[in-house]
Formats: sequence, C-alpha cells, structure tokens
Amino acid sequence: MSKAGLSAIFSMNWKKCVPARFMVLVKTVQLMKEPWRSYPILKNFLRHLYMFKDAVKFTQQIKDIDRILSVVLFGSVARGEYDRESDVDILIIYSDKDPEIIKKINHLAPENFQILHLTLDDLAEEPTLAGALSGEGILLHGKPVTLSLSNEDLKSQMIIAYDTTDLERSIRSKLYRALYGGSSTYYKGGVKKKKIYPGILDKIKAKKLAKSVILVERHNAPEITKTLSYYHAKWKEIPVWTY
Repeated sequence: MSKAGLSAIFSMNWKKCVPARFMVLVKTVQLMKEPWRSYPILKNFLRHLYMFKDAVKFTQQIKDIDRILSVVLFGSVARGEYDRESDVDILIIYSDKDPEIIKKINHLAPENFQILHLTLDDLAEEPTLAGALSGEGILLHGKPVTLSLSNEDLKSQMIIAYDTTDLERSIRSKLYRALYGGSSTYYKGGVKKKKIYPGILDKIKAKKLAKSVILVERHNAPEITKTLSYYHAKWKEIPVWTY
C-alpha cells in the first residue's frame, strides 16, 4: 500500500523481546543487591525465554507454508509484561487467506497460543491493532510490513493513568524519582552546586499530562509500565492516535 500517512513497521528488537545481555546484567545486579528476590526474578526471566523460544519454534514450523508473508509476536510476551496466565499472541499476515491453511496452522499451534490470521487489507482496517504492532510487534519471519492507514500523519501513543494510593510513602517517592527524576545539592570549592538526575520520562521523551497521567509513544510504553509494576502501582492504558 502506497498511501501517505501513518506507517506501522514491525521489526525485530532484541532489547525489547529477549532480555539478552543488557537485561541479564540488570537482573544480576538486582540479585546481588536483593538476594531474597532471586527466585521470582529468575523464574520470570526463564519463563519469558521459554515462551519466546516456543514462539520461534512454532514460526519455524509454519514459515514455509504457502501464502504466509510475515509472522509477528505481540502482546504481553513481546512487551515483557507476561505472567503465568499469559498467552503467546501471534499475528500471521497472508497474501490471501485459505481456510484449510488456517485450520492446519491452528492445529499446529500450542494450547497457550492465540493466533490472529489477517491479510494486509484486513490489517489496514484495524488501526488499533496496527498501532499496537508498531509499538510492540516483533518480526519472527518475513519482511517488515509498512501500512499506510490514513492520509494524516498520525502517531501511535499511549495514555497511562496510574494510582499510588495503596503504596507506602517511601515507595511512592522512589517511584516518582524513577519516573520524573530528581536533584541533589553539594558543595565544591565552597560553592553550592546542584545535580539533576533525569527520570524515565526525560529519557524516552514522554509527557506528564496531569498528576499521575503520562502520554508516551506506544513503543516506549513498556518502559513506564515495567517501572509501575516494579513498585506495585496500579495503572490503566488507553491507546490513542495523535498528530
């Protein structure tokens, strides 16, 4: 499709899909500082790797089937926000759909897999899904897909509204510093200095819309939600399109 407008591009992002070296180092530091937390951290870490491995294995089984253009992992596993109840969400994009092929693929899929079967034309009719894929989709097979969904230059973003009323004051303060940064003062050569520590919002160029309300580009939303989850805050996500 060659219309000007919003592009939803799905590509492999190893930092996002697999903890890899960076996340291994982060979690190793966490284990060293908080050894009593080692079991749940490692358990979730390994569960994520196994779920991703299952997605890759399934893709290898179906990638050569006729009419398949791309296979994309999305949802909680792609975002790294999985739990023991999570399904593995897979989108299969076809040149055109054949009921027999779909039946065969559904039969091959593991029980905890949710398979979505769409053509490029189908996907163009699903702007919300396309927005999710542009932010979190991980290409497992095929070439990156570019879709023009409108004649407007729209951006896929997420409004995140969070609640900290159940948190202790000290935990709430740590969360705020993580999100919004902070500052400290010190003296050097008898002169008072101030050091600014950027928060996550500064690093990913997210915006604070109001108290406890953040606007962030869709692909950066996991940076916010992972932090909220770490400090046990509650939140809701609202996908939006902005100019």
